[in-house]
Amino acid sequence: MQQARDIKYMASEMSQIWIITGLAVTEPIPAAFKEEEPKFSYLISPYDTIQLQSVLHHVFIENPLKEFSLTIDLRNHTIGAGNDREWAEYMAAVLNHPAYHRLNGEYLINFITESNVTREFSNIMDPLSTHLKSLGFEPVRLKDIEATARSFDERDGICFVNSSLFNSSEHFYDFYISRLTSSEVPLSLFLLNEPGLISNTFNFKLSADTKIAREEQSLFHLIKLLHKKSATFEKAALEQGLTKKDLQSKKEYLDFLLKKSRDMNDSGGFEFGDIVKIKKFYYLEYEVLPLWYKRFGHIIKVIIGRRTFKSLFNDNVRKYK
Repeated sequence: MQQARDIKYMASEMSQIWIITGLAVTEPIPAAFKEEEPKFSYLISPYDTIQLQSVLHHVFIENPLKEFSLTIDLRNHTIGAGNDREWAEYMAAVLNHPAYHRLNGEYLINFITESNVTREFSNIMDPLSTHLKSLGFEPVRLKDIEATARSFDERDGICFVNSSLFNSSEHFYDFYISRLTSSEVPLSLFLLNEPGLISNTFNFKLSADTKIAREEQSLFHLIKLLHKKSATFEKAALEQGLTKKDLQSKKEYLDFLLKKSRDMNDSGGFEFGDIVKIKKFYYLEYEVLPLWYKRFGHIIKVIIGRRTFKSLFNDNVRKYK
């Protein structure tokens, strides 16, 4: 029973299969592996707003709850006329879906390209990134999915699986173990919707997950622990980033108020110079002090009875007597 749970955990938590496809998957999913439902990365062409409209209808109306992502197909693409602004706005509408896949807080957009299309990539992806940023979608990670077969990034755990990568379950197992043990996050195995590739990958992965859960218990628990720790660090990093943005927003708002006050000096309001003095006084008298000094001050307040002892450890209790 425990082994069955471990195998299911391997299948759903330590790695995930993503199928790069259109809106319809023609290759059947193996019946023996129904417990792991694949996720889908919808393949779209540059500047094709009709495709994005179809994706929008699918993810908002037909299948609103399942996680998904986008993959831009740059293979054999020739730069032509296209409304990149309108396309970017449709892309933003798709990214706005609550089930869109994020990686470490970033919006992940894959792309497939050829080795000789550097110029085409820049001409398409750079304006897209700029437009999305202007619409508030930041950060956006653009990932060359095929490059992951040659160079693995342990920070995102993304692997591109193609039919030439392995020809047996043993070959897949060696590849799978090497990626699992070097990745800081659960693996994402991306594969194209090609005949036989989906079935082979599902079956090879089931065999590998079963072998790890039954024969490599120590390795299984170490990988599980690593992913939990990584998730904790990821959450802390995300909260730190949000805090920095919040502080920056408050600073910009304060600067805006100071500018408004300066502009209203002639109306007889509070003098701009006085506001600046108050701000500088607070900064020089408190903000520049070292953290240990501030905490020592809190302890002094507790000793002299101006602050409650419990408030040192819990922000939800009353601080001052």
